[in-house]
Amino acid sequence: MLVAQFESDTTIAITGANLQPSINDEPVSMWRSIPVKEGDVIRFMFPKDFGFRAYLAFSGGIDVPEFFGSRSTCIYGRYGGFQGRPLEAGDTLKIGRVARPSSKGRRVRPESIPRHDRTWEVRMVPGPTCAPEYVTEEGMDRVYSTSFRVDRNADRSGYRLVTPHEVFPDSWARQTGGVAGKHSSNIVDMGYTLPGGLNVSGDQIIVLGPDGPCGGGFVTIGMVLYADVWKVFQAIPGKDTIRFVHATIEEAEASRKATEDKLSTAVKEE
Repeated sequence: MLVAQFESDTTIAITGANLQPSINDEPVSMWRSIPVKEGDVIRFMFPKDFGFRAYLAFSGGIDVPEFFGSRSTCIYGRYGGFQGRPLEAGDTLKIGRVARPSSKGRRVRPESIPRHDRTWEVRMVPGPTCAPEYVTEEGMDRVYSTSFRVDRNADRSGYRLVTPHEVFPDSWARQTGGVAGKHSSNIVDMGYTLPGGLNVSGDQIIVLGPDGPCGGGFVTIGMVLYADVWKVFQAIPGKDTIRFVHATIEEAEASRKATEDKLSTAVKEE
């Protein structure tokens, strides 16, 4: 549960999973602008149905220094955002000023609100270290035809997937990693694709998150499409499942453009 009190009048919006948000113990709608007053108390509970993460936006944004063009916090690196650490009881977040406050309310068009589910289908382009040099073609077919339950050990650094024995180790195209190490998943260090890279450490698939490592010594057998990465991190650890759907680079480019076009027209004034 998260509880916070507003110290000034402002406008907020709540998106993502339905964590039963309320203001002054009264339920509030999501996917639209909400005016709040000084002294109002907002509260989030547990997910009501599907999805795992909710997002709270403030008019003017959160007033913290930019780090590499972002105001987010990297917990593992202990940098960025609010003092490079998780929020604690008693913390105060300053809100940025809005040059020209809007007098009109806004909401996301119903057709633009993403659907949340229990089994998440995400598109994935294979590579750069997959078949045939690292994983067999049959092995990649197993990856695409298997439903993976999200492991309980999953966070913004990486979503570990419970990987059935029939997927690995029988899918490896080589016996060892050679000079990189004894296990077939070992390679000489390379840059990782994130968020969304399918890292295989040992015989377990890990979908790298936005706070994940930018490089290492394990194969990356695929990349979740930009348009679908959000689905992975809305899956509930220990409960939801993920299925990968094959996609081409051309499909990935087209889906990115379609997503950006959709976002540019998703909000309307009331």
